[in-house]
Amino acid sequence: KFLLETTGKSAEKCNAMLDELKFTQAMMDGTIGELSGGWQMKLRLAKAVLVDADILLMDEPTNHLDTGTVQWLERYLQQLTDTTVICVSHDTPFVENICTDVIHYESRAAWGPHRKLVHYTGTMSAFVEKQPQAKHYFELATTDLLFKFPEPGRLEGIRTSTQKFLEMENVNYRYPGAAVDTLTNVNLKMSLSSRVAILGANGAGKTTLVKMLVGDTGPSNPDDCKLYIHHNLRVAYVAQH
Repeated sequence: KFLLETTGKSAEKCNAMLDELKFTQAMMDGTIGELSGGWQMKLRLAKAVLVDADILLMDEPTNHLDTGTVQWLERYLQQLTDTTVICVSHDTPFVENICTDVIHYESRAAWGPHRKLVHYTGTMSAFVEKQPQAKHYFELATTDLLFKFPEPGRLEGIRTSTQKFLEMENVNYRYPGAAVDTLTNVNLKMSLSSRVAILGANGAGKTTLVKMLVGDTGPSNPDDCKLYIHHNLRVAYVAQH
């Protein structure tokens, strides 16, 4: 319905675009608010594609997108011939794969305190060849800022760095009104020495799992699972939105 109202395209074209981006029928029948951040970004991309714009302006389009969708977006942009694309992005590999020109906001001694937009023809790597000082765009920038997390102190009852302070066994989660579980049979143990990355496609339940870890939501099967979090555990949570 959102695409029908905002693009003026037929239902057939809107549904075909959503199918190409792997939207399920349940997603199409639901509300935008029920979609994860990644799927909401996909919906905005679908709208941008369907309006047949003369200029496609994108601000950090790869944020929240899984690898497959980023690759789809790269292929789509590369085949455009009659649309000007202006993209603001910190995703250097993505920019390298799609851009033909770079507009760089820079300063020079002759300009004094002022900065100007300077146009360079070519890819990001070609731009760096002309401006070697911009090599940090392809690398992690160095900094003189010294930072470390403060020592949190010991947790009562936790005597070693490998002793668990959080545990999940057979945890399921199902969104209200959904027909199937988003998370099924999650088993997880964490200790002070754990360094964990949660990977998965858009809508796989990564954020939902994190919300359970911080207590923002709970399992759908509380009587049939185990969710243990140490009573003195202090959590600093930086959300995606």
